[in-house]
Amino acid sequence: MRARAKIGFEAVRIYGNDCNTLTNVIPACIKEGLEVIAGIFIKPGGQCSVNNPDVQQQINGLKALGNWDVIRLIVAGNESAFNKLCTGAELAQLIKDVRSQCTGYTGPITCAETLNIWQEPDFAGPMCEVVDVVGANIHAIFNPDVTAAGAGDFVKGQIDILEKICGKNVINLETGWKHSGGCNGDACAGPSEQQTAIASIREKCGSQSVFFSFDDAAWKGDADAWWGLGDVFGYKAT
Repeated sequence: MRARAKIGFEAVRIYGNDCNTLTNVIPACIKEGLEVIAGIFIKPGGQCSVNNPDVQQQINGLKALGNWDVIRLIVAGNESAFNKLCTGAELAQLIKDVRSQCTGYTGPITCAETLNIWQEPDFAGPMCEVVDVVGANIHAIFNPDVTAAGAGDFVKGQIDILEKICGKNVINLETGWKHSGGCNGDACAGPSEQQTAIASIREKCGSQSVFFSFDDAAWKGDADAWWGLGDVFGYKAT
């Protein structure tokens, strides 16, 4: 959490409330002067609605804490349409319901989807009406034509496209580069490549981006494990 004092981070993104995330992370962020981007996660097999008990429990958790002044943004769903868990209309209704239930919260609400999902008229149509800012996850390493040095230009280009879809500001809610895992065409993972890519993204659009992730997640398996940015930013999880 003390990363803010070292390198200027302003907020921590959380995805849901598993493992008592809200009650553990939000007080720690308050203590260290960080804001929170709070998520409401839609799990596979669950209804994309406040009628889903798990979704309602997450909303109730936010309401129970009541620390709305530390919540910078609420993100309803993380790639839920991409994973075919929600339609645009369902997510739009969820955002409306979250807004109506979280009466003490006056900040922005959005979702997190990939550019190709935002480009679908059936998604953008209902969503552009209800989001306050366009939320997207933009990972340059998944494009085989992008080198680490070109990561910033790629991410900024995607943000520019997204800004035109709804005519609203964009926040890049998840972006990074792997330090291990081989090559995807010209997009090669490695410690030096990660350093280069993150520096490029920070230069081009760092103020609009949430960097993924704090530490490695070996439990996810090799394909999704090696995103930890400790060496890049000079900190380690303790």
